[in-house]
Order: sequence, then C-alpha cells, then structure tokens
Amino acid sequence: MNNEVEPAQPMVKLLVDPAKDGPDLRFAGPLHKCICGCDLWHGLVKFEEGEIAFYFLDVLCAACGAHAIAPTHSEDAA
Repeated sequence: MNNEVEPAQPMVKLLVDPAKDGPDLRFAGPLHKCICGCDLWHGLVKFEEGEIAFYFLDVLCAACGAHAIAPTHSEDAA
C-alpha cells in the first residue's frame, strides 16, 4: 500500500500526519497564527453536552509542527 498522500489532498495530510519537529514558539506567548502563516492547530479538546468544556493550551501547528500556546478567551478580550 502506498502511504503517500496525493497532491490534491494536502488537508488530509495535515490532519492525519502532522509534523512534530517544528520550532518551539511557546516563549512567544499565546498565538493565533504560526510564524509559517498557518492558522490551523492540532490540540486536545474535551466536549461536554456538545460544548467545549476545556482545551489544553499546548498546540502544534498543522503545517510546520511548531509548538505553541493557544490563546484563551480572557487573553482575546484584553
């Protein structure tokens, strides 16, 4: 079986095989967008009754694998 993803399916590769060896950007504080320009992140989220109950702040950029800190609601309002 061929494990390569077709060029027409780049989003599938980002979702099933994220890079994990990107730069560590956690020193920069919470980020909405990665330095590579991507704004899609891999993270862990818990749902209760169809609502987000909590999420872990450690996230990985879906494109380059950079380690970052996710923003919170209180940081968005500030």
